[in-house]
Amino acid sequence: MLRNLLSVCSLMTVVALTGSQSYAAEPDYRKWQWTEKIPTELKTTQQRTNRTPAKFAEAFKIGPPPVVQVVLDTFGLPDHISDQFMYSHSKGVGDGTKGGITMRFKLDGGSEVHVFTGDFVHIGLAISYDKKGRGTLLWK
Repeated sequence: MLRNLLSVCSLMTVVALTGSQSYAAEPDYRKWQWTEKIPTELKTTQQRTNRTPAKFAEAFKIGPPPVVQVVLDTFGLPDHISDQFMYSHSKGVGDGTKGGITMRFKLDGGSEVHVFTGDFVHIGLAISYDKKGRGTLLWK
């Protein structure tokens, strides 16, 4: 009987551990956690200007990969920052990335652009969202 009890306990432990491992591997989508505190790595003298969907789309046309400083010097500092990676207009992934940030630029007319950088130099992903939250890929 003791042997059966130990077998059942062992089985329950294996099931619990297996279940927790698969759960931990699932992405954790959460509402964006934006802050207005801009990291010191992001600097420009440009005021927040030229912020239209067309101007942002033009800045990300096919060509050399855009860099963060060019975006900042063209459009000014972002309105918000998050250490979460992009998932959708309303959600980011988890508690944050390791070293990267997503910048949020509010555009004229109520739309916005999210720009992810992993190193404060190169842009890894940029998505423009209209007022209804529909996304258009600008850069990947």
